[in-house]
Amino acid sequence: MTEHHAKTRFVLHRHAHPQGGHWDLMIEQADGLATWRLETLPEDEPAAISAIRIFDHPKQFLSYQGPLREGLGEIRLWDQGECELGEVGHARWVFRLAGHHLAGWFVLEFQGEQTWILQRHSTRS
Repeated sequence: MTEHHAKTRFVLHRHAHPQGGHWDLMIEQADGLATWRLETLPEDEPAAISAIRIFDHPKQFLSYQGPLREGLGEIRLWDQGECELGEVGHARWVFRLAGHHLAGWFVLEFQGEQTWILQRHSTRS
């Protein structure tokens, strides 16, 4: 686990597609955007939600909205802002989001395979 305390950017997209929809949380890294698919938005309470780690996206997705290639649906920017990385490791990320809708400390914890749990925290743990 690495202590970062680096300021970077994040984006949360609403991804609508023919089978339904989900949310994509993307956190800027040196070579792209680390991305997790969320079935629901993080709530104000510290309830845990499932997050599936998917492929990293290019940084152009920090501002992109519109159709996706090959009929994979459409994405709309729901939130964006600054992200302070507290800890980044293979099994745990702790970070603070400062966006238009999402603000506060969050933790992503690896559960196995591609599955993670995302939880909101009122203070950094």
